[in-house]
Amino acid sequence: MNGYPPHRERQTAAANILKGHGQVIIHNKGGMIQEERSYRKKRMNPQLTGAAGVFYVAAELSMRGMVAMPSIRNTKGADILVSNPEGTKFALIQVKTSKSKVGFWPIGEGARDWKGANHYFAFVRRANRHFEVFLEKAAVVIREAGQSKAMVILASRKPWALSWTMTGQYAATQDAEERTRRQWETFTLGANRTDKKDPFPSKG
Repeated sequence: MNGYPPHRERQTAAANILKGHGQVIIHNKGGMIQEERSYRKKRMNPQLTGAAGVFYVAAELSMRGMVAMPSIRNTKGADILVSNPEGTKFALIQVKTSKSKVGFWPIGEGARDWKGANHYFAFVRRANRHFEVFLEKAAVVIREAGQSKAMVILASRKPWALSWTMTGQYAATQDAEERTRRQWETFTLGANRTDKKDPFPSKG
């Protein structure tokens, strides 16, 4: 808390607001102006959170030797189009991102149509200032999300948005976290990476 002469009250308050110091509260105590700055943590734009997840996943896939191209944002369908360098194998990935260490991700009822043979979900969360990614076939995600939703509704009798639940009592399978983490770490589409086996070998 800082003390200012009365004639500097407006000037100081305005300057600090313009500098982005947050809300400024002025008190007049004993002829001196006392200034308090109230700091509020700004909520990150969800679109920026989503974009961060998409570009992180695309960058990691590129580093593994694949061609990974983010699609135009806010379009229905894949967030990332991935292929091997020869263009003979491909995958379409939807990315769901959370800026905190969550155990489930809403996917929306429209996701029920996203279950082609080459369709995947990449679930991203931020933990200890680092991203974690979990990868699963879209058809498996839809099935497990439906099972989790049924369990929640049965237990609570309340409506529940379609979500893929990885941990907790409503997870469809108890090995989901380890399984999907391993699938992400070893996903290559057959690109030139021989240290780990691809969990989703493509037939063409």
